[in-house]
Amino acid sequence: MSARELALVAMVGVAFAYAARTSGKPMTQQEVRQIAEAVIAGEGWAVDPCMIVTMAYIESGFKPSASRFEPHLGEASAGLMQVLPSTAKWLHDDLGYRRYSPNDLYNPVVSIYFGAAFVRWLSNYSGRARSEQWVVESYNGGPGNSNSGTRNHWSKYQAAKAQICQ
Repeated sequence: MSARELALVAMVGVAFAYAARTSGKPMTQQEVRQIAEAVIAGEGWAVDPCMIVTMAYIESGFKPSASRFEPHLGEASAGLMQVLPSTAKWLHDDLGYRRYSPNDLYNPVVSIYFGAAFVRWLSNYSGRARSEQWVVESYNGGPGNSNSGTRNHWSKYQAAKAQICQ
């Protein structure tokens, strides 16, 4: 098996182990990290797994069943990475991210896949390498939207990252 195939097998194994262990409870940091590392390695993406784990923590508290209605958008973000269904559909349909279905954002693997895909896209938005702060704020508020809410999100991210990525 190739390294990519091994990473995907490991990722699926962690997801099944989590599903067998619990229903609706938060995942452990290690479980989220294993899936993030496997997704990133399996896709060959240049995305920092620590960033994905930290974002999953601040977005959902590591709860795959998390959901948050976004009144200004008229839809609910879903899963570990709190991906909007419209964002997953856009990544899937328009940008060719086809490994998983955007219809199952409560599945930890699917949520991390689309969250990491969005981070990857934001990291090189408009053909320019973007800072970590820009990516985190844009993940929260849309590309290039910096305001008090996104800056607060950045602060939460920094505090969580200091503990998660020691």
